[in-house]
Order: sequence, then structure tokens, then C-alpha cells
Amino acid sequence: MNGNLCYTNWHMKKLVTGFCVLMTSTWAMAAPLPQPNFVDTGASTNIVFAASSMPGAVTFSLEFTPSPTNNVEIAIGTDTDGNGVLSAEEERLTIGWDCGRWFVRKGENADDEYSVAAATDGTAKAFSWRLTTMRGGVPSRLVATADGTALFNDLSTSPPRWLYDTSWNLARVVVRGAGVEGSVAPVKVSVAGTVFYMR
Repeated sequence: MNGNLCYTNWHMKKLVTGFCVLMTSTWAMAAPLPQPNFVDTGASTNIVFAASSMPGAVTFSLEFTPSPTNNVEIAIGTDTDGNGVLSAEEERLTIGWDCGRWFVRKGENADDEYSVAAATDGTAKAFSWRLTTMRGGVPSRLVATADGTALFNDLSTSPPRWLYDTSWNLARVVVRGAGVEGSVAPVKVSVAGTVFYMR
């Protein structure tokens, strides 16, 4: 060796693979449902979360004993006045149980409502919601179940755009009817894992 670096005339192809998993979520462990003081009153609690424009999923779950006289729902929207409370005017999506039926409603608009009647046998039910989104927050698939039974089949394969908005930042859990024992795992927004290939 004369101290000079010598390179042979050969071609090298280099593949660099990067793996990036992005997770953004505001998640709290299952918490007790808020409790009204009287049968004819309601109780609520607000939950802050952050919607995302990245592909991913929106999930939450409820567990309680539904009856013909109680109501448990999650309303989602944007806290436009910044007071930390989701008012009726700020609601854009409401999901839950109302006196004998599971339902999904576009804000306060009863014209855009999907509901499924359900028997009430006095046992606790586990309701689960998972909405998969594409880039830009466009809904792509919905899986909603009660004790593993699929609900809202009309929405599942082709969910409407109003099921998700990237500006949403607040959810409100509402319980009406005294003695509605149960729990809620609040809204979680997760961004899908992404693999990047660079050549």
C-alpha cells in the first residue's frame, strides 16, 4: 500500500429501509361512568383528545347494563369557544344507547341517524367502536359491536365523511337515568404504523 486509497471499479446497490411507527393518542384507562343524582336528570364529563389527519383509527368502548329507560352516549366535536365543555351546538357526532336502541347520529340532526333495536335482558353489555381512517381523516371502515355482535351494517363498509373530522378535540360522555353503573374507555386516536422504503 502506498498510502493512496484505491477503489475497484464495481457497482454497489444500497438499500436503506426505514421503519417508522407513529402513535399519537390521548388515552385514559377505563373510568366509571358519570352518575346522575336522580332518575330524571343527567350527568356528563368532558374528555380532551386530538384528532389526526394521518391514517389510523378512532376507538372507544362502553360497558354498562342498558335498559328501556336509560341513556349512555358519547358526543364528539370541536370546542370552538375554548371553555372545555362540549355544548350541544358544538356536537358533530353522537354515538351510544338510548332507551332500547344503539344509535349513531350526525350532531343533532335526526335525519342522519342510524339505529338498531336491542333487547334488554338485565345484563351488562360491552359496546365497542373502531373507525379506521385514511390520510386526511377520511373514514374507510367502521367496526361497531355490542357483545361482539356487529351493529350499523349500513355504515360499516362505506362510512360517511361526517363520522370523523380532523378539527375535533373534545368528547362528552353523557348518562341519563339513575343507577347506570359501568365504565368508559374514552376516545383514543392512533396513527397507523408506516413503513418507508428508500432506494
